[in-house]
Amino acid sequence: MPVLKSEAITHCENCGKELFGRTDKRFCNDGCRNQFNREKAFRDAQKAHDNLPKIFKIIKRNYGILQTHISPPMCRRRPL
Repeated sequence: MPVLKSEAITHCENCGKELFGRTDKRFCNDGCRNQFNREKAFRDAQKAHDNLPKIFKIIKRNYGILQTHISPPMCRRRPL
């Protein structure tokens, strides 16, 4: 039975080298895979960091809304 070759040549997602071996391979070696995942994690963390000022503004506004709807606490109870 003849071996069928895929016409599509795949390349490493990190460095762009041509890949050999398995057809579902994404990276040429462990170093490229690790570097890609580290950079992806950094980008995701940076994206989350960019949203922090918006998040703090929303939390501050919600805190103000809650303060207007919650009555002040009663006098403290004396310990028994």
